[in-house]
Amino acid sequence: MAVKFLDGISTPGVSSLGSDDLSITSNSNADIIIDPDGTGAIVLKSNDIKMEGAGTITMAGVRFYEASLAGTNYVGLSAPLSIDSNQMWTLPASDGTSNQALKTNGSGVLGWTDVLSSQNPSVTGVLSLKPYGSSGSVGIQIFNQDGDGDNSNNHSVFIDVPDGLTADWSLTLPANNGNANQFLKTDGSGVTSWASSTSLASADQTLTADRKIILDGNNLLIENAAGTQVGKFFTTGYFQNKGRLLVNGHATSGAHLKLYEATDNGTNSITLNAPTTIGSDVSLTLPDADGSNGQFLKTNGSGVLSFASASGGGSSNSLLIAYGGRSQHSTSYDNRMVICGGIYGPTYYIWSTQIGVTASGGGTVDSTTFTLSASYQHYGAIRVPSDGQVRVDFIARPLNSNSYNKPYVLQLWEFDPTVNTTSGPTCTLRAKGTLTSATATNKMATGTMTSVSDCTAGKYVFVTLGMDAQTLSATAYQYTNINVTLLA
Repeated sequence: MAVKFLDGISTPGVSSLGSDDLSITSNSNADIIIDPDGTGAIVLKSNDIKMEGAGTITMAGVRFYEASLAGTNYVGLSAPLSIDSNQMWTLPASDGTSNQALKTNGSGVLGWTDVLSSQNPSVTGVLSLKPYGSSGSVGIQIFNQDGDGDNSNNHSVFIDVPDGLTADWSLTLPANNGNANQFLKTDGSGVTSWASSTSLASADQTLTADRKIILDGNNLLIENAAGTQVGKFFTTGYFQNKGRLLVNGHATSGAHLKLYEATDNGTNSITLNAPTTIGSDVSLTLPDADGSNGQFLKTNGSGVLSFASASGGGSSNSLLIAYGGRSQHSTSYDNRMVICGGIYGPTYYIWSTQIGVTASGGGTVDSTTFTLSASYQHYGAIRVPSDGQVRVDFIARPLNSNSYNKPYVLQLWEFDPTVNTTSGPTCTLRAKGTLTSATATNKMATGTMTSVSDCTAGKYVFVTLGMDAQTLSATAYQYTNINVTLLA
């Protein structure tokens, strides 16, 4: 049977309370106890059950006490002192799983969610970390153990996010832990993989294409473990080596060193070659000073080199011929070479017969050639009696101001005469030199030249003289004495 209260008096069977609120008030701060019998329950039926504080500054609360046998402690829920607006929460329809917590959707609906609540938690989905406040850091801080188990002296590593990100990006880790000394690299789209170091300090490298080191105005130094410089590449392209420079041979040929001419002049080179087969090591020590003109390098049989005079043509130098005459360079042929000796022999008064070679540069020894007119073969030519180097010595005096202080080119030519034919021989340049004439008619100037290679016994040689790259306003004359010597 239901019991209803009307004006503070319990009346069984009363079904209406009228229009006034029902108030139950105790006296002297006594509790109001509603205690149903047995398993009866207290049922409150209303769309809005309100709980208010007793005073103007007290908050309503619900307390849940422990068993009376255990004591009088409780847990409870209480409203804040002040609330800006009404708030109602809708509880989940079922219990969550172990270690889950309540979360809100921002509209008062509560639900269960996973939280990091254990020492080794598992997180499903995407874990998002956002700044705490307007200036808080965003990252992961990982602490180490201090070794004694009390964590009193542990430190941490902090993984932070840079400021100023303009777009989201992500990294996909490799599927394994890689090998020793490998590092993470990205493909530019956020996918990472393990890669081996390109440093020679950790491993040998295999080039897959041409590679370069850009010095950019700096020198490249090579040092040993003690910090001592053993090699240096200069920014100008020079290389400096300390100690020895070793050049290995090929499988079927000895090593060689190639020396190129100036790049402005071309790509020709001089190559020093080691023999294909060497019976034993050979060491050559160069002289400590330059030798005299016409000397050559000789060995003492123990690898020590020195300069010595050539021994071709006999036991001593042999004078082949002495010229004496006057050279003439006209305004029309001021850069042409003239044959010393002339048509009437080496002592003719004027040497003016030109050959088809200009004076400028003088040609290349053992390479430059020209065809001599057959009728000029006897002009000052002398037969070489035996193989050997040939030296030519000049002493000259200018006759007029047009020949003062002028650069002259000296040349030695070798040829094999042509007989009973109008075809002239091919002449090969064997030596060249220079002479700057004196500055007055009473002064002398000298010049010399020596063949690089031996002249051949039975062939003939002759000498030419020419002004070098001059423009004359009048004929230039010069007295010249010439000695041609076969070196011993």
